[in-house]
Amino acid sequence: MKILHTADWHIGKWVNGYSMLEDQRIILQQMLKQIERERPDVILIAGDLYDRSIPPLGAVELLNETLSTIVSDFQIPVIAIAGNHDSNTRLQFGSRLLKASGLHLIGMNQIPFEKIKLQDSFGDVIFYPIAYMDPLAVAQMYKDETIRTHEQAMAKIFETLMQDFDPSKRNVAIAHGYFASIDSMFEFESNDNISGETDKKSSSYMTNDSLRSVGLQICDSEKRLSIGGNDLVSTHYFEPFHYTALGHLHSHQKVGSTRIQYAGSPLKYSFSEMNHRKGMIWIDMDAHGQIQERFIPLTPKRDFKIVRGYLQDIIDAGNQGEEPCKDYIRVEIEDKQILLSPMAKLKAVYPYAMELVRVYQMSNETQDSEQNSLQIQENSPLDLFCTFYCQVTEEEANKDEIAWIVKALECYEKGEQEK
Repeated sequence: MKILHTADWHIGKWVNGYSMLEDQRIILQQMLKQIERERPDVILIAGDLYDRSIPPLGAVELLNETLSTIVSDFQIPVIAIAGNHDSNTRLQFGSRLLKASGLHLIGMNQIPFEKIKLQDSFGDVIFYPIAYMDPLAVAQMYKDETIRTHEQAMAKIFETLMQDFDPSKRNVAIAHGYFASIDSMFEFESNDNISGETDKKSSSYMTNDSLRSVGLQICDSEKRLSIGGNDLVSTHYFEPFHYTALGHLHSHQKVGSTRIQYAGSPLKYSFSEMNHRKGMIWIDMDAHGQIQERFIPLTPKRDFKIVRGYLQDIIDAGNQGEEPCKDYIRVEIEDKQILLSPMAKLKAVYPYAMELVRVYQMSNETQDSEQNSLQIQENSPLDLFCTFYCQVTEEEANKDEIAWIVKALECYEKGEQEK
């Protein structure tokens, strides 16, 4: 069976004030050309079809056009699951009616578990679409208040899923979330518990660095699944499957095995994805469930690039081209002096400039945001001003400047008392 695995379309997404809808329309048209040329037996979309639970009208129309072309015009079935950005109930609406046309939209997991059977020349292939549901929703569905983590939620779902699992068939899973191999999870937990204390990487709290420590490539544009909780789920659940199509991480990557992969997003949605290859995964499964994979690259209309240097040099370099740069740009300027309307000047040459940052400010940023927050709470307004002044100018405030801010603070406090 020929399977095309894609994920994380995020239709309707805005990045730094720019709507990505036009870029998404272009990349989806490119995908449709590939689909028409390659003629897969099924297309899997592993979550986050939309970027918001209530998507804008243009996003709904674009998804409708794309899926209609695949299912109605190309006669190719689609299996799509809800991701953490999608609304489970909205994506589920009309799903029973759409099944007959070959469009399988799985917004909610069911009891008993809903599986989809497709056939090729070798026989049946059973697909297990596991829609993303937060632990609280799973706990309510199973009436089990002990379910609090994503790992516990997945364990409960698999209790239902495996009740009629047939290992003699070729089986494919589709899921959305943070998944890591059991070996890397064990190593992470062992390292974390050496001291016997709970820190920021423990099972009660996981940072992006924690997720990277188990081998996952994390991006700025990926929304955390929970705040302060353990998002991570072991891939050991997928060991009985011949292939598992994952979604949520925007970088194409394998998780311990070629049989378990993230497709990644078809577009870049942040500058942390600047060096990513974007595309789709082609899986060719034989009669015994053995797979051969191939990555199909996609080329966006606009790329994400970082430009660094002095403002005037960057502007001069941009003016050398015959037409303005069409890529999304993050500009890192090395100037320390005050600049008049730098972004307006940049946009004359780089109309899609998204971000403007000063290099010396970046170098002063700390990695520990919680420690920063604690220091801010403990410092006085005068201390905060002196710290800010030093960060901006790389010099200590002199006596006259400190006297000025003290006077300003006194006036502010008196004004509050008079009210």
